[in-house]
Amino acid sequence: MNTRIAVIIGTGRENRRSVHIAQYVAEELKKRPEPTEVHLVDPREYLTSPFTIPPWKQDEYVEKWRSLANLVDAFVLVVPEYNHSFPGELKLLLDSALKEYEGKPVGLVVVSKGDYAGVRVLEHLFSLVATLKMYALPYTVLVGNLNPEDTVEGGEVVVVENVQQATGKMIEELYTFINK
Repeated sequence: MNTRIAVIIGTGRENRRSVHIAQYVAEELKKRPEPTEVHLVDPREYLTSPFTIPPWKQDEYVEKWRSLANLVDAFVLVVPEYNHSFPGELKLLLDSALKEYEGKPVGLVVVSKGDYAGVRVLEHLFSLVATLKMYALPYTVLVGNLNPEDTVEGGEVVVVENVQQATGKMIEELYTFINK
């Protein structure tokens, strides 16, 4: 049986840099020896309203998200830090489902241009995923000082060694939890 994991791009903003980190995490998950089905989730494909669509309300796009959230075994949130918190579109996406998340593990990857690597957004994310009854993995990935010069041709982000190691540890934790 395939392990199914949704890697969620935490923003729909134009010229988002964190999308490259989300793609990196998705590729790392695909390298696992276990059969793994990775869904790279772009909130632009699931959000049609600038307002919250609650879990009990029917909506074509939200149903698409709820079906995927119900299908997967785990989540990885790749979230840029905006003003010491997470983007609104991530909150809109996550708030549109509820029972689909219960008891599932979630890896947290935070991306920031600042020196503190997004630690402030983690405070908000831990509270949010706990409220959604998800299990936040204790090992997080912090990508700090992400600047335009950290890219190679085509805008792809250069993933430094400590981020590679942290991503590997987070993925190991994710599979340990899934295989309990």
